[in-house]
Amino acid sequence: MKLLLLPLLLSVGILISGKVYSAQMDITPTYTWTEYITIDGVTIEYVFQECNSELVSNQTLVLFRYSNNTDQEVTLTWKLKTFRNNQCSNCDHLHKDEYTRTITLAPGEIFTGDCTSKTDKKSYEFSHFINKVPGMSDTKLTSFEFVDIQVITK
Repeated sequence: MKLLLLPLLLSVGILISGKVYSAQMDITPTYTWTEYITIDGVTIEYVFQECNSELVSNQTLVLFRYSNNTDQEVTLTWKLKTFRNNQCSNCDHLHKDEYTRTITLAPGEIFTGDCTSKTDKKSYEFSHFINKVPGMSDTKLTSFEFVDIQVITK
């Protein structure tokens, strides 16, 4: 009985606190910036971008843009659940700290991912290879979900 009540109590606690969010929706590949969600004055947008730069080539990435629409510094944390060919590809690993992403934004600041580098995981998610050669993965990103989103005002 106690084990059955624990998830219910945790859900109620999250609803009361109002500070942890998840946003699941159907993601349509779009090549113009599209709003994903706005939470506590922070807007998250995404765009699919074919990348053929010096450091990132032959890849379609989902790039993210984070906009702080408030007059205070905010820290945004989340995990990104990914679906490849309609199957969750990282659900078994989301509990690990390495999947937590964080960004701090000054008042009015906008952070935009681009195709110049893949060193900053908060700025993008790999979708698929543009041109495949034998041995390359044939999977595609079919959806993603920001989970455990927290906005902390400083």
